[in-house]
Amino acid sequence: MQELTFIDMSGVHVIVDASIRAREAGRCIVLARPCPSVERVFALTGSFDHVEIGEIDALGTLVRGREPVRG
Repeated sequence: MQELTFIDMSGVHVIVDASIRAREAGRCIVLARPCPSVERVFALTGSFDHVEIGEIDALGTLVRGREPVRG
């Protein structure tokens, strides 16, 4: 998601729905390094309750649980 610079409500809806379905199946979706403008859309829409944000470390491993940028 780091290359994505724009997302609208349709995109947010698809990601939130996929995240909810993944949790119901015992899995999860982690947004890896979204740019600040994309994070802002999730924050403004209240969608952070349904998605998880992560970082990629120097070895290319996903580090889960980063606090999202809000507002």
